[in-house]
Amino acid sequence: MKKFLIIIFILLTSLTSFSQLLQHSTSREDLISKLIFFSYSKYGSKYVYGANGTNDIFDCSSFTMRMFEQIGIKLARTSRQQINNGIRIEKHKLEPGDLVFFSGRKISKRIGHVGIVVKAYNESEEFSFIHAACHGVTVSHSNEAYYRKRYIGACRINF
Repeated sequence: MKKFLIIIFILLTSLTSFSQLLQHSTSREDLISKLIFFSYSKYGSKYVYGANGTNDIFDCSSFTMRMFEQIGIKLARTSRQQINNGIRIEKHKLEPGDLVFFSGRKISKRIGHVGIVVKAYNESEEFSFIHAACHGVTVSHSNEAYYRKRYIGACRINF
């Protein structure tokens, strides 16, 4: 199902207009579109803890760092540092392109995971996000039990 959604996303994106977007986009909306496009293009890429994102092998924070790098924005290397690269925002204000943070394997208040919002459902405070997880780059939903219990916060990167 997720691969089907990615194919639909790519098909709906006109290659001609996207080519133009890649060449000279400067608006926030254009940059977010590019960010999400690049993120989906890495769907299924391998996850390795501590990987730096070269050769399409990522850990969670190298994935977010490399995707933002694609649109000319430098993020810190670790998820614990990345939350300080933006302005903290509440769940009901999430937008595509925002970073969302979770605790790691143990439920705690310590950041251990990060992803990029691809869809926000503000009325219900739910969202979908793309991230590098143990099974590779994938899309997850905030209402999945694992992530619902571990959500810590979110931030918006200024650009």
